[in-house]
Amino acid sequence: NLQDANSTAWCSFVGLHLGKVEEARKAAGFLQMIYEQQPDFENFFYHYWYPKEGLVTVKPDEEPDERFIRMSAREDKENFLYIIGAIVTFLAKLYLITKDEKHLQLAKNFYNFVLRCHPVLYSSESCGKLCCASTHLYYATKKKKYLEMAEKFMLSLLKIGRAHV
Repeated sequence: NLQDANSTAWCSFVGLHLGKVEEARKAAGFLQMIYEQQPDFENFFYHYWYPKEGLVTVKPDEEPDERFIRMSAREDKENFLYIIGAIVTFLAKLYLITKDEKHLQLAKNFYNFVLRCHPVLYSSESCGKLCCASTHLYYATKKKKYLEMAEKFMLSLLKIGRAHV
């Protein structure tokens, strides 16, 4: 069965609101494992996992392009960076509940990938999830830089007409 970081993050985020903290910790362990298995995290993030085969780093024939298995920090086209937004949001929320620093550090590690991304990021739909992620990191750290990034993502969404305020 294919497992992925995005579904794990969103399901576990909801689970936190249902009091399922131990399940969320296990999900964070899965995300940590995915992070540790990255062959070139400076440039790419692979987000699919098969329990028997491991991290999916080669595009299956049925997928239309590479973006379905990985994101690139350097490409000048839309990536599925909303997946990292989901991961960071979940991990920051888990940190707020558990106060376990490893969850906050992992959230920051994923967030730093976004900061390396091509500026095309600011003209994409991923801005919404990254705005949410930035806000949760601000709540977790009280560092103004995350709130400033949340505002940057929000203004980008408004500029491209993807949000109505």
